[in-house]
Amino acid sequence: MKINSSSYSQLIKRLNKQKAETKYKDKKKETSKDRIELSTSSKALNTYKNQMKNTKAKKAETVARIKNEISSGTYKVSSEKLAKKIIEKMNKQ
Repeated sequence: MKINSSSYSQLIKRLNKQKAETKYKDKKKETSKDRIELSTSSKALNTYKNQMKNTKAKKAETVARIKNEISSGTYKVSSEKLAKKIIEKMNKQ
């Protein structure tokens, strides 16, 4: 095989072009961002956790309100609601 100067220079140009393309692809890979995707069960657990936080906050507000009503003497117990709850508890046993 005979290599003359023009084919040699073309070969060098092609190799340099390939090298440049490879560097570009490598840089492109380096700049890509990592991604994370949560599973469905993880998303559901996170939703449940947020709901529990909201529930705890509501219960704390209710307890604080009842304490204030008891201390001020304005708390009233509905005898009908109390009787229904007692019957419900007795039926569950």
